[in-house]
Amino acid sequence: MSPSPEESKEEAYKRWAAERAEESERRRQAGKIAIWLDRSPDDAETFTKDHQAELREVLDPVLRDKGVEVEAPFLAVDSADAVSGYTGELIIALVSIRAIAQVLVAWLQRKPGRKVRVEFHPSGKVKTVEAKTEEQVLSIVTVLNQEARARASKVKKK
Repeated sequence: MSPSPEESKEEAYKRWAAERAEESERRRQAGKIAIWLDRSPDDAETFTKDHQAELREVLDPVLRDKGVEVEAPFLAVDSADAVSGYTGELIIALVSIRAIAQVLVAWLQRKPGRKVRVEFHPSGKVKTVEAKTEEQVLSIVTVLNQEARARASKVKKK
C-alpha cells in the first residue's frame, strides 16, 4: 500500500490499520484465526527463492495433505531481484488448529529464532500471542481448542 501524493503517511497508516481491523473482525465472525510464520534473523528475506522454498516446504505438502482449508496469501512482487510468493500468513478455521500444530512446531524447529504469531478472538476481543518453542505452540493450541469448544456450544444454544 503506498499513499497517494495527497495522503500523508499518518493518514495512510490509519487507513491500513482500519483495513486490518476490518479483516480481523471478518475472521472473528467466520470463526477463523490468523497465523504468521515469522522469519528468524538468519532467514533470507520473505520474497527470495530461499525463503519461499522454506515456506513451500511447510505449506505445500503438509497443510494440503491434512485436508485443512487454508488461506495462504500470495503476493506478486514486481522487482528484478524479488520473487513472488507466500507472505507467511495463514488463515484457518479455529477448529483446525489441532490439525496444523505439528506444522507450526516444524516451522520453529527448522531454524532458531523463528516465531509463530496467532491472532484470535477470545470472548470477542482480538488477542495476538506468539510462540518460539514447541511447548508454547502446544499451549496456544490448547487455548484455541477451548475457544473452539466454547464457540461451538454457543452456536448449539442458538
